[in-house]
Amino acid sequence: MNTQPRSRYTYQLARTWIDECISSHCHPVETIPFQPTRLLYIDLVDGSYIVRLIHSSTASWNGSQAQYVALSYCWGGDQPQKMTTSKYRASNGMVHFDDMPATIQDAITVTFGMGFGFLWVDSLCT
Repeated sequence: MNTQPRSRYTYQLARTWIDECISSHCHPVETIPFQPTRLLYIDLVDGSYIVRLIHSSTASWNGSQAQYVALSYCWGGDQPQKMTTSKYRASNGMVHFDDMPATIQDAITVTFGMGFGFLWVDSLCT
């Protein structure tokens, strides 16, 4: 058993805890009517993260709202990595993993590692 922070075992354990929380004492995702307007869609291709800002109306999971992880990152002041309309148009919604601060890179890695395909980050998705 590998208990390193980025091991498959650790991600599976964290996901098990989340699933248990949702099924036992938190509101199941399906009963929460809110979904943010924009989400980051995460995929892994040839060992590299592909991250794209999408409108959440296109994010579904078996016909229902997508499950997503949230990172509240904006803690005052202007954020250089924030997504603006001009940045969105220029990049066609692509978010370059290597250009993100370590906190957002870690959130992307952990989100995908736990088996979630969507992430909300306030500085990128608002």
